[in-house]
Amino acid sequence: MGVKTVCAAVLLLAFNSSIAGSEGFRVPVSLGELTGTADAVVVGTIASVADCSFTLVAEQTLVGEVEETTIGVEKFRAPATTPRWAEYEDGQRVLLFLERTELPPGEQGSPGWRILGRIGEGEIALEEGYAYFHGRYIDSLPQDYYRFQGQTSYLQRLDRESTLDAVRTYRECFRWVGAQSEERRPMIVCSSDALTAYGDRSPLHESLVEEAREAD
Repeated sequence: MGVKTVCAAVLLLAFNSSIAGSEGFRVPVSLGELTGTADAVVVGTIASVADCSFTLVAEQTLVGEVEETTIGVEKFRAPATTPRWAEYEDGQRVLLFLERTELPPGEQGSPGWRILGRIGEGEIALEEGYAYFHGRYIDSLPQDYYRFQGQTSYLQRLDRESTLDAVRTYRECFRWVGAQSEERRPMIVCSSDALTAYGDRSPLHESLVEEAREAD
């Protein structure tokens, strides 16, 4: 069986499983859970694209550890109802929430990584000055049509540095507990003053504080 056949079979299995395991819209994994449970969160640029995966040049590691500068990442297998904002292409800059995995046979990269999430929320598109939220909604941010990476999409965006800071410093104030996804919840682990200071930095910071308070 060739690489393309293997890839197609894997994608079809994942798509059928997502349909069998859910009805209608799938609730995205919260940004807090992604940040609190990922093996690594990295900023990088896509250098090359294969059938099932892509090669990412990691420029910043915000959470966890990535041993290599260039890593292999599985393409996210999103259902047709929640497609990625654009096809994977060389040169795209992204913020990725990752867990370690094995790459499909014949594809490059070691160790392999998989993007977390249910509908593509484990990828945040980046451009100069902005981060674009695809597959999630932040109450205090407006939605609008934005053109980025060659596409026009209706979604939300926030200052890039504020977004990266919210992720980079998240674990200073929050820790996720619970063995299974359905039982996981955030726990506040910093002082009330530090929590207030974190929440005051941006609407995204504040939404992460509110998520933890509601779960407490």
